Amino acid sequence: MKTPLIDRGSNITYLQQNLLNKMDSEDASRLVDRAKELIAELPDIDVNGQNRIGLLLGLIQSGKTSALTTGIALAADNGYRMFIVLTTDNNWLYDQTLGRLKNDLQKLQIESKTTLEGTLLWPPALSQNGAGLVLVVSKNQTKLRDLLKALEQMKAQMGGSLPNALVIDDEADQASLDTQTSKRAKQPTIPPGRINTLITEVRTKFQSCTYLQVTATPQALFLQDRGLYRPEFTILVEPGKGYIGGNNFFSLQWGRAEDLIRYVPQADLDQILTSNDESPAPSLRKALATFFVGATIKCLLSPTEQLKFSFLCHISQKKSHHQKAYNAIMTYRQQLLDGLVSTNETQRNRIEQEFRAAYDDLVVTLNAPQKPAFQEVFEEFTAFINGMEIQVLNSDKDEPAPKYDRRYNIYIGGTKLSRGVTIDNLIVTYYGRQAKTTNMDTVLQHARMYGYREPLLDVTRLFVTAEIEDRFRLINESEQGLRKVIETYPNEQYRVIRIGKGLNATRRNVLNPNNKGYFGAGSSTFPHRPMYKKEEVATITQELDNKLDALYPNFSDPSEKALPITVDQIVEIIRMTRSEPNGGGLWDTERVITALETLRADPTYGNAAYLAVRKNRDIGKNPQTGTVRAVLSGGEEDRLVTNKKYPTLFMFRLTGSKDKEWDDAPFWIPILRFPDGQFALEFNITNTL
Repeated sequence: MKTPLIDRGSNITYLQQNLLNKMDSEDASRLVDRAKELIAELPDIDVNGQNRIGLLLGLIQSGKTSALTTGIALAADNGYRMFIVLTTDNNWLYDQTLGRLKNDLQKLQIESKTTLEGTLLWPPALSQNGAGLVLVVSKNQTKLRDLLKALEQMKAQMGGSLPNALVIDDEADQASLDTQTSKRAKQPTIPPGRINTLITEVRTKFQSCTYLQVTATPQALFLQDRGLYRPEFTILVEPGKGYIGGNNFFSLQWGRAEDLIRYVPQADLDQILTSNDESPAPSLRKALATFFVGATIKCLLSPTEQLKFSFLCHISQKKSHHQKAYNAIMTYRQQLLDGLVSTNETQRNRIEQEFRAAYDDLVVTLNAPQKPAFQEVFEEFTAFINGMEIQVLNSDKDEPAPKYDRRYNIYIGGTKLSRGVTIDNLIVTYYGRQAKTTNMDTVLQHARMYGYREPLLDVTRLFVTAEIEDRFRLINESEQGLRKVIETYPNEQYRVIRIGKGLNATRRNVLNPNNKGYFGAGSSTFPHRPMYKKEEVATITQELDNKLDALYPNFSDPSEKALPITVDQIVEIIRMTRSEPNGGGLWDTERVITALETLRADPTYGNAAYLAVRKNRDIGKNPQTGTVRAVLSGGEEDRLVTNKKYPTLFMFRLTGSKDKEWDDAPFWIPILRFPDGQFALEFNITNTL
């Protein structure tokens, strides 16, 4: 917005007081700062015909809803009156979001999806002096059609036009994208998916509309073709104090994996998922014992509070597997009940040994000046063993939200326990869901152990297979790298997603396969159409001569190999080169630089790189296509590369002779070799500025 920002209006002032009940002033101020970034991107309230597409990018369970409500409050103070919030089609998640909006935005008129039918009396809220209207609608075909009818009625009541709107799509990568994109690449007559079509229609009802996508998993959004659903700007929402996320569990640089992660043998998962044996697998017994001991310790440390804790078992999306897990856990529960009252010392001793092993593990990380003795913990659990609730939460629409009635709450499920769900006081997760190839955004949404859980971290444990841990680690590295690049370039449309062995960035049906590109590990790329006219390259050739002579003085020595350099220096050199936009192939200067910065953000690579320089290359171009012929042979690459674990930039100075179809002017061509490894950098080839 170009008009002066109103940053102390009545809505934001009230909301800030509300935020201070949930967080400290620094975190509350940070949310307001992000809202100011959003307001700067919105079209002026009086300007028509301007549409923007933005992204509010948070972390899993990091408080995106608070950022969303803060943005609405500040926009309302700056003249916006029309807000639509699209939510997931899950009734208890919808109710959760609606409740938070009503609690935070007390001065705005908020209407739910149940009030979209019948005669509307809302236009006064949309007048210049009105309070503002927020419509909260789930992404359901029926409800979206109701919304469209309501908008048409309001449009008629307001003289034929609706005010400029801020449409906020929560979990925008989930149900909003066109699920027919991949099919339509082969059959252009296939129409878009129904939900996508309805959301697009909602957005076109306004003279100006800013469509703000909200998610923690943007892979599908950034890989969209240019159009209505790829973000033009991104606002990063940083987590507040006490947040526990991927870096805590999976970062090799500063995480606590050794403290928090316990391994599940694949055979244990197979026993639960595929056998008819209803006895609990050893690792499941260990996980449950750890949960009971950890929860009991926390209760003993706060005896005046009636605390309740959660255990999550997420090993499959199939209901039949949920039943198997339920049977195994119920068997263990019965063994506990029988053993603790049995006169058979063998039964009781086995239980006591399992609990002691869990206790010995937990006290190592327990953050308490006085640690309860094991016998006290064991006797406390024995007294409260009946305070246990086991709930299976499947995808049935009438399924209630998780209940927290008991001290020990055990949840079993799949998809219903992933996106958007917060499991209160979750301390132990038993996660075994896997496939031969998984989608990064789907797996990341399964990370229910993330969130504001710092007070519980000392008794938190994650039980996974080593393979699943590796996948989570790669996903976390990819996520952190992406966020660092966005932090540097928030309004760039170039986004590169790092993927790895056995991982896709997202589901295939929402992407155009014809526009997917990859920089693979160990691959090389170069501009196929370098600029070569004298007037275009003379000055830059001289500048590169001076720079590269200083960095690589022995270019004439054929035995000289690639020398150490930084990624920052490589980026500087590549920016100095010149090539034709849309010159064919995968080379695009900004895209290549974004790929390099994605690697630089990964501690595996850091800022390390290599440089090799060669001059007097008499390479020609194809006279029919105008593209440069092969520049770097495989044999020369092997001779020059010093360390294949890091990116290497080759700079070749071509003579540019007339008989090779050039302009009798020397010029430089960059060739970038990506490091070896089990990864690829995926991007949409239409991402051009």
